[in-house]
Amino acid sequence: MNLAESLEILGLSERESRVYLALLHLGPTTSSKIIRRTGIASSKIYDVIEKLIHRGLASFIIQKGKREFHAASPEKILDMIREKENI
Repeated sequence: MNLAESLEILGLSERESRVYLALLHLGPTTSSKIIRRTGIASSKIYDVIEKLIHRGLASFIIQKGKREFHAASPEKILDMIREKENI
C-alpha cells in the first residue's frame, strides 16, 4: 500500500491525496505547479485545495498578489488517525 492509498483510507479522495502529497513535495507553491505535478484539471484544482483547507491539511497566503499554497504538517495526519481510533 502506498502513501496515497493510506490517505484515502483516512477519508481523503484520490485527488485530495495527490494534491496533499504534491504540496508536501513542492513546499510553498502556486496552483499551476500543483496542476503540473498532479495532472488534475485547473477547473478542479481549487475545489480540491478548498477541501484540504477545510480539513486543515492545507492553507494559503497571498504573496505578491498570488495565492501561495502550503501543506499542513504530516502531524495533522496523525491527529486524523487518532481521531478515527477514538471513533
